[in-house]
Amino acid sequence: MLLLIILVAPIVGMISEFALRIEPWPMGIAVFLLGGGGILRIAYALMFEPKYSGALPAAQVEEQPSLERLRTRSELPPQQTFATSQYIQPKAGGRFDTKDLEPGSVTDGTTKLLEKESDPPA
Repeated sequence: MLLLIILVAPIVGMISEFALRIEPWPMGIAVFLLGGGGILRIAYALMFEPKYSGALPAAQVEEQPSLERLRTRSELPPQQTFATSQYIQPKAGGRFDTKDLEPGSVTDGTTKLLEKESDPPA
């Protein structure tokens, strides 16, 4: 807040002097409020805030893994196998049993059109 005086006070002074055409007394109020607020903030921090707020307590600090432990640990998880009895077989007569899913030839559609044209009218 103390550093805001450097930015805010001149701006308030220029606005009051040039835009509002009054004496720059609002600049004094801005300096008083920001300066007083900055000093009060410093006093509050010294009285109530802990000295080392960025440090973790000793119980929360995790031990860093050593180089030897990293070398002995495998990169992949242990192998997992499943018995074949756990898998089920697809039902018979499903959609995969039809001939609809088999790809036809490229000329299949044209041949069907020619067969329809060559049928005699009844």
